[in-house]
Amino acid sequence: MLDPRAYHAVPVGTLRPPTSDTPAHPLPAPVTPTPPREPVPGKSRPRRPRAGFRAALAMLGPCLVVSVAYMDPGNFATNMTAGTRYGPLLLWVIGFADIMAVFVQYLACKLGVATGRDLPELCRERVPGPVARGLWVQAELVAMATDLAEFVGGAVALHLLFGMPLLPAAFVVAGCSLLLLMLAPEGRRRFETVTAVLLLPADRPLARKRQALRAHRTAIVVALGLAGLVNAAMLVLAASTLHGSGRTAETLDGFHRGLGDVLGPGAAVAFALALLASGLASAGVGTFAGQVIMRGFLHRQVPLTLRRILTMTPPLAVLALGTDPTRALVLSQVVLSFGIPFALVPLLLFTARRSVMGPLVNRPSTTVAAVLVCAVVVGLNLFLVGQALL
Repeated sequence: MLDPRAYHAVPVGTLRPPTSDTPAHPLPAPVTPTPPREPVPGKSRPRRPRAGFRAALAMLGPCLVVSVAYMDPGNFATNMTAGTRYGPLLLWVIGFADIMAVFVQYLACKLGVATGRDLPELCRERVPGPVARGLWVQAELVAMATDLAEFVGGAVALHLLFGMPLLPAAFVVAGCSLLLLMLAPEGRRRFETVTAVLLLPADRPLARKRQALRAHRTAIVVALGLAGLVNAAMLVLAASTLHGSGRTAETLDGFHRGLGDVLGPGAAVAFALALLASGLASAGVGTFAGQVIMRGFLHRQVPLTLRRILTMTPPLAVLALGTDPTRALVLSQVVLSFGIPFALVPLLLFTARRSVMGPLVNRPSTTVAAVLVCAVVVGLNLFLVGQALL
């Protein structure tokens, strides 16, 4: 007699009475293929490390372009002045400023990934008309201050290298910047194209956005970290060679001469070449940034070459009036610092709104950090104004 427990050990349907046409032993049950598991809503597949690395590497190019703004000739002047006057005492300022820059640029990328728009476009759509026009005017003034630093830095570099007078040297820089713009393929939105290609392999829209944001974050840390190291190196160079030496005045010409006296002619030439490269690289970045500002706030666009010609006028006029180049560079950085809150406050407000950001809205801790950064920048600007008035 068959043990009843055998029915619990053998699948149902496999026990059949033996016949002449069937084997004496039971046949195994047919194997049913397991259907593929559907993805659980709200969960994404684990990200492959290689895919993440490739995405960050693709974003590194645009982020390096952004980092050029943190290594323009204005930074040369302020870093060398700080190192010559105070030694390495202000090195912590560069580190702190670099951390804040990484955080702010991350918020800007987060806003773009979440909405598909840049900050000027969102200001035009969501800010009252008069306020938006005021933000556009101040943004254009900041762009002009950037152009001033680029032209003055490039002109001073040519003067140091070849002894050219500043005004003719500025026209040479203008011609080089126009040539660079002509070589750039206008109308090709490479940044957006790269981002779109990176988003193709992901699962769902939110997963695509998070993947792109991770790539941006990694690239920003690398690019702006390098910019911070360059700025720190300039300050340390000035602190170690010129601080307390009494050999130089706090001007670009004086820095060039002092480095030559202490380290030799090669160091002086390297300083001038780095200054020239910084001016030429920053020129293109400033022009493209101005184009984004106009397109976002006004929904209008002019050819890059025409815009470049228009933005050349203020810096050329400054040099024609005989303004001290180093003082002009430092003043351009002051103007830039006063323009930061006008971009930082809208950025903070937009990234903290779920109606704008959706699932990528800032966490409360991120919003608190952004408020602290904004308060520090505004507080420093008010302190500078107070110092100037006293």
